[in-house]
Amino acid sequence: ITAVGQPQTKMIIDYVHQHKTADLFMAAICLGAMAGNATDKEFSCLETYAQNIGIAFQIVDDILDYQEEEQELTCLSILSMEEAKALAKHHIDTAKESLNMFEPETVKFMIFLADYIIERTY
Repeated sequence: ITAVGQPQTKMIIDYVHQHKTADLFMAAICLGAMAGNATDKEFSCLETYAQNIGIAFQIVDDILDYQEEEQELTCLSILSMEEAKALAKHHIDTAKESLNMFEPETVKFMIFLADYIIERTY
């Protein structure tokens, strides 16, 4: 909220993406990992996954909201559409790679969620 009206810089966009969205994904996934007695290595992998899908979710949200007349603070103020899509894909790929230590069947829904985030439309 305090970033609205300020010059839109990469540092501000990154801060907003982290604390507006990624932190919520991290809280949900990390609390689940703690409740499931994840090992330190598992917790670290899940934390990486959560942070990356959270950031990708917000980038995709910025892209989907781009058509609105009233623009708020979005990554498209500093990135081209192609750069934003590539960055979202990078975060999704990183998130999915962070799950490599788990059995594929165990993380099947998490892979589905990551794919859905990058492919979602209104």
